[in-house]
Amino acid sequence: MRNSVTMTSKHNTLTLEEKIKVIEEHEKKSPTKELTVLFKVGKTQIYDILKNKIKIKDEWVKGTAGHVKRITKSTDYDELNRAMFEWFVSARAKGIPISVPLI
Repeated sequence: MRNSVTMTSKHNTLTLEEKIKVIEEHEKKSPTKELTVLFKVGKTQIYDILKNKIKIKDEWVKGTAGHVKRITKSTDYDELNRAMFEWFVSARAKGIPISVPLI
């Protein structure tokens, strides 16, 4: 009987704090390959972090580090989603029944 090794891929998402550490290590001249091993992520994720380091640092400075695990991209529908939510809350406050077809 042969032993087989199954390779599984695990996607590791870094927190904002960890992304800041990646940037700091890179600025200390740590090679990208070393960062992939140190943070247990792929080189594409490291490159994306370094490419977006200004945005990541801005988020960190805003003080959201303890509250945000991921930086999400805004969508074209953000304004529509906000308006829809406001309408929903207003309608429910007035006792208007809301159904899926109405939404």
